[in-house]
Amino acid sequence: MAAAHESSGPRRFADPAVVVQSWYVAARARDLPRGGVLRSRPTGRELVLWRGLDGRVHAADARCPHLGAHLGHGRVAGDDLVCALHHFRFGSDGALLEAPGVTSRPSCRVRTFPTTERWGFVWVWQGPRALHPLPGPATDERLRVLAFPEQRFACHHHLIAVNACDTLHLGPLHELELAEAPVVTIADDFSATMRLRGRFKTAWKRRVTGCNRHDFDALFTVSGGNLCWVAVAAPVPFQVIFAGRPDGATGSITRSLLFLPPGSTRRVWRVLALLLLLLKRDHDILDDLAFMRGFTDADEVLATFVRHIDAMPVG
Repeated sequence: MAAAHESSGPRRFADPAVVVQSWYVAARARDLPRGGVLRSRPTGRELVLWRGLDGRVHAADARCPHLGAHLGHGRVAGDDLVCALHHFRFGSDGALLEAPGVTSRPSCRVRTFPTTERWGFVWVWQGPRALHPLPGPATDERLRVLAFPEQRFACHHHLIAVNACDTLHLGPLHELELAEAPVVTIADDFSATMRLRGRFKTAWKRRVTGCNRHDFDALFTVSGGNLCWVAVAAPVPFQVIFAGRPDGATGSITRSLLFLPPGSTRRVWRVLALLLLLLKRDHDILDDLAFMRGFTDADEVLATFVRHIDAMPVG
């Protein structure tokens, strides 16, 4: 069996030494009121978040560039952040605006990061400027949003984001029989999408999930290596986002957000049953997986996503 094509370029996929530029969950929005300051480590890098009096959230390196005081002790003045130690005042762009007691104001600045708020969370871009929008349902879609508790894994977060792209495991582990070969579309340098259609082989799984009448039909979009947005068309329409981030040297934390259309309350149990059947065994295996690049020709879909993430810029 021939091996899937491998790239000769950088190997950033599942590398704990680098963080790919992307959107990472930094905090719950409710934990950061107007005028509030919050510490956060969305990618292991220590940041400070603050919400200006205009309601917007800002993010910056946690240390004051003057003498290294932690800006988490600071306070908000208008839309700016004031260091507690010497009252140096920094704007939302990181520029030093005031330096009390200093005759000649230094040119130091604090590094800032783009932020956005969606679905009750603050997201921070790991890099100087956002290179792609946060994936997910359109803002004008009327959807119920359910945020599940964080889950911890012993493996790298890239492996969770591309788990479904390992189409070779769907039959042995989940008894899911593909109806057609998966189709992969590379949208841009940061996102790739796979369409997956199939049905469970066993009758009880088809009955519980609703796959007895309709094939499982979904689009999986992987963005930035850490985000997987799944839009399920059948048997039950719903969407889910798996948002991963590093946790320690090799582990990860994943936040799952479930989106349900209006009037779907009675079908929630089918959605949960489908997620449980697809994810429970994955968690057990991924939690004990030490990734190796032993690709075969049957792994070409997965290898395509791995090569795509290998080429993404790092923070």
